[in-house]
Amino acid sequence: MQVQSRTARTHTHLYIPTTISKRAQEELKDLKPLPAMIKSPKPDDFAAWKKVDRQSDSEGIVKSQKIIDLYKPNITYKKIGGVNVVDIKPKNWSNNGKILVYLHGGGYTQLSANSTVGNGVLVSNATGLRVISIDYTLAPFSKWNHTTDQVLV
Repeated sequence: MQVQSRTARTHTHLYIPTTISKRAQEELKDLKPLPAMIKSPKPDDFAAWKKVDRQSDSEGIVKSQKIIDLYKPNITYKKIGGVNVVDIKPKNWSNNGKILVYLHGGGYTQLSANSTVGNGVLVSNATGLRVISIDYTLAPFSKWNHTTDQVLV
């Protein structure tokens, strides 16, 4: 029986664990990073952070549009408690009183509810639930406690 090493290796920009399948390791090697993953701006360089936001948002919106076109959900952009949200209902949605709250990825520094709306559409379609994706304020424009307050509203 062959035992896999528990160590990992870094390939250009990405930590690749050796405990995953060889196929997954090869797929990760071919993964291209978002420009913002390569180098983050300094915390006080607000102009650079805005540029990163615009770039990652525009890339995400293009990818999300393909998913929206395929699943044809009902999407509404609105505010809840003064916080921007994306309200996603799957095609032929029936209200069962349940709502799934979705927080987009990006480590609280990148992406947005708008740029990741495709992920919310996939979740909504898979579960049949109404999804509320919170468009919380990103760092460095918000401190962690302000961001968590926006999510809890």
